[in-house]
Amino acid sequence: MSGRLQKLLKEHMKTVISLFRGSIVYCEGEISTNLSTGITSTDFGFKQLEADTMLLSACAKLLNGKNDEVVVIDSEDTDVYVQAAYASHKLKGHLLIKRKNEHISCSAMVSKDVSNIIIPLHIITGSDHTSGFYGHGKKKLLQKVISDPEARKLLERVGESLVLRDEVKQAMKTFVICVIYKESTGLTCGQARASRWHNMKKKKKSTLRLPPDDDTLKHHLERTNYLSYCQIHYDLLEHPSPIGRGWEFINGKCRVVRYTKPPLPHQLKRQDEIDGDSDSSTDDEDDSTDSDD
Repeated sequence: MSGRLQKLLKEHMKTVISLFRGSIVYCEGEISTNLSTGITSTDFGFKQLEADTMLLSACAKLLNGKNDEVVVIDSEDTDVYVQAAYASHKLKGHLLIKRKNEHISCSAMVSKDVSNIIIPLHIITGSDHTSGFYGHGKKKLLQKVISDPEARKLLERVGESLVLRDEVKQAMKTFVICVIYKESTGLTCGQARASRWHNMKKKKKSTLRLPPDDDTLKHHLERTNYLSYCQIHYDLLEHPSPIGRGWEFINGKCRVVRYTKPPLPHQLKRQDEIDGDSDSSTDDEDDSTDSDD
């Protein structure tokens, strides 16, 4: 929100403060102001850039140590629903979310076992900051995970550490290949892609429906682990840098890393260069013929 718009909103809230019971705390980055008293503090100040996670950080402070407190989140964002479903099983008190004219108990949205992996499940299959897998909707995957403890186990350590450990990465790969794409356990990304292509009907063959290659998936899993870490640790006052965790810094902007490998294997690339040198030694007539072909 721009500074000018924030100022207008703050001034408007000051004029209607008398209509509310209790107090209104207005948050601006690292500073929070009680509009009833005009006193500023850092109680609800966060250095986070993600507003969705900031909501849960504020809820964590409100419910800290209070068993009978009720907090209502007014949001229709899916990412907030997912984080609230997770946090509601960790926080004391009662966390509700407003949906149209009703209030939903966040702890009733999914069971405790499912809530433990609901954040990485949501992020790995596509969120505000990650892409999904073509042709694989969230609803069927959620139903699969709800009924399959082994599938849940593959995601249970995602986001526990900022550093993506090899064993966690391998479990995530297995989830993508076996649970999402329903290929055999133990296959590499390349083998899973070949198997998927071979089993497609001729008229429906499409590279969009293939599992990702190993390099592309690596960066996707890095992003999934980083975002899961930030959302699982919703009480963080400041998020760590995403650079090197599926994002890179280019021309002053944070950009998603899609691919880091060369477009061709080195052997084929070298052979292509050799073929190119060979073509350059031919006469003009041969060159024009090759170009036409």
